[in-house]
Amino acid sequence: MQPLVIQTENLPQACSDWLASRVDLHTCPADSPRFMELLPEAEALVIRTYTTVDEEMIRVGNKLKVIGRAGVGIDNIDLFCCKKNNIKVVHTPNANSEAVVEFVLSTMLPRLRPLHQTETPLVIDS
Repeated sequence: MQPLVIQTENLPQACSDWLASRVDLHTCPADSPRFMELLPEAEALVIRTYTTVDEEMIRVGNKLKVIGRAGVGIDNIDLFCCKKNNIKVVHTPNANSEAVVEFVLSTMLPRLRPLHQTETPLVIDS
């Protein structure tokens, strides 16, 4: 029997498919009644930005072994309560590294080589 895992927010389809091939994956938001029905049997949660894992959720999910945060920050997870209940918390700390590099370069390039606006629009005759 595969472990029951709840995914509370959307992931790229390839990631969800990979996970579903290895566990009994259920996708439902944390504020749905179905989530509260599944939580007492869940061994893992896969969350992103908008799911908050608090003491109450951990109490109801008394079989939880791991909480995976698909993203950088883990401030939406009660780490103290997870540690107290022997729940491992994992995340993807370098998930947005490429986006940060793209942003920094896109803001630097105009300063390195300024583009000047012209007063009159360019008109090309055919």
